[in-house]
Amino acid sequence: RHLQVDARALEMRTIAKQPRAFSVKGFLSPEEVEELLSHIRPLSFSSSSVRRSTDANKLRQSDTAWLPFASAPLHASITRRLSALTGLPLRWLRSAPELQVARYRAGDYYYPHLDSYEDKYVKGRFFTALLVIEQAKEGGETAFPVADGALPPQKEYLAADYSQMIGACNGTGLVMQPLVGSMLFWYNHHV
Repeated sequence: RHLQVDARALEMRTIAKQPRAFSVKGFLSPEEVEELLSHIRPLSFSSSSVRRSTDANKLRQSDTAWLPFASAPLHASITRRLSALTGLPLRWLRSAPELQVARYRAGDYYYPHLDSYEDKYVKGRFFTALLVIEQAKEGGETAFPVADGALPPQKEYLAADYSQMIGACNGTGLVMQPLVGSMLFWYNHHV
């Protein structure tokens, strides 16, 4: 799918049908990447070491900070592009007050997980957009081990220990190595 947004030609490529996942090369220009980095570098990052409540093994080891959209002038153009690509109303995308920034150093990781949850009251995070603003020297892949039926459906893994699926991320399903300025996005619920 080709789109023209903010005088920029964007090409969205489907990378998986289940979950619905897409890649967009050049979502951010080199100048926009630098502008975002100038707002991110001064942030105070805290260590994010997340554990499953039923398991002592860490699910994630990285650093996290939150960038208020008000301090990022790119917010308006990023949300316009996301709206055009996803078909979601602009007002929904503008309701998020902050951009989550994750920084992975050598040896950091995020084991297989779901980016959202679902219960009878809430659907959680509807979709995830991953913007790449620095290239990993080594690693840095994003994997979808159950993409398009490579492994049994995700519901079978809901009660499982996702960290045990790490082997599935090396060659099963979909593994992406996004480039600086690109975006991967996927829907976290059946749409």
